[in-house]
Amino acid sequence: MKGVNFSLRCFATKHGGINYFCKVKITDLHISPEISDLLQKYFDKIFVVTLPRFTDRQQRMNEYLKGLNFEYFYGADKLELNYEDAKSNGTYDEARAKSLQRQGKALNLGEIACSLSHRNIYSAMIKEGWQRVLILEDDALPLYDRLDLLNDSIKELPANWELVYLGYLKHEKITFGLKAKQFFYKILSRLGLMAWDYKMIKNLLPRPYSPHLKRAGFHDCTQAYAITRSAAEKLMAAQTPVVYRADDLLSSTIMKGELNAFVTEPKFFDQEIFHNAALISDIRN
Repeated sequence: MKGVNFSLRCFATKHGGINYFCKVKITDLHISPEISDLLQKYFDKIFVVTLPRFTDRQQRMNEYLKGLNFEYFYGADKLELNYEDAKSNGTYDEARAKSLQRQGKALNLGEIACSLSHRNIYSAMIKEGWQRVLILEDDALPLYDRLDLLNDSIKELPANWELVYLGYLKHEKITFGLKAKQFFYKILSRLGLMAWDYKMIKNLLPRPYSPHLKRAGFHDCTQAYAITRSAAEKLMAAQTPVVYRADDLLSSTIMKGELNAFVTEPKFFDQEIFHNAALISDIRN
C-alpha cells in the first residue's frame, strides 16, 4: 500500500479481568496517480455528497481522497425541512412510502433529506448531460489496499451498464442460509404476504458475472456508487415524489429488473462509521 504509515498504541484495561486493545493510526493515505487518472478519465464528474455544516467530515474526506480531483455536492439539510410541509407540497408521499416498505414504516426527516440529496444529483446529471458520474458520501472510506483492482472491475463492465456499487453492505457473500431465506420469501410472495413480488425476490441475491463483478441484488448503503445518465432518468422518475430511502431506491429498481446493475468484487469503499465508533449517523438521528 503506497504512501501509508502506521502507528500502533496498545492499552490494558481491567474490568472483570484484563482486556487489551490497540488503536491503529493510519496517516499519509492517498489515492494513487494511476487510480486518480483512471477515475478522472472514466467519469464526467466525481461528487462527494455533503452539507455546508459538515466541515469536519469534509476535512476528513480531503485527507481520505488526497490525490483525487473531486467536487462537493451540497445536498438537502434535514434542519431546513419540515415534515408536514414535505407531505403537503408534494416533496414526499408518506402513504406510498409506507406501502413500499416491507415494515410499513414512514421515512424520517433525515431519510427524506438524504433521498433528496441523491435525487438532486440525478436531476443535475439529466440537466447537464453528464453520461457517467461517481457518487460518494462524506462518510465513504477508501479501502486503499484494494484500489489496484479497481481498473479490472471497470474494464469488465459491459457497454450498457447503468449502475455499479463500489461500496455496499449486505449480501457480500452468498450463504446457504441466504438462499433458504430467498426460497422462503418466494413462498410468501406467492401467497401475497410480502410487498416484494416474485421477480423482485428472484433478484434479491447478487449473481456471478465476471472475475471482479457480480450482478447486483439487494444491498444497503450508498456510500460509493456510479450511475449512467439512463440510470439517473429511471431513478429520478421512481423517486418523484420521494418514496424510498436512498439505498432502497437503488435496490428496489434493481430487483424489479429495471437497471443493468453490478457490484464490484471486492468492494473499494466502506463506511467510516464502521472504523470509528465515535461517529453518529445524521440520517437516523
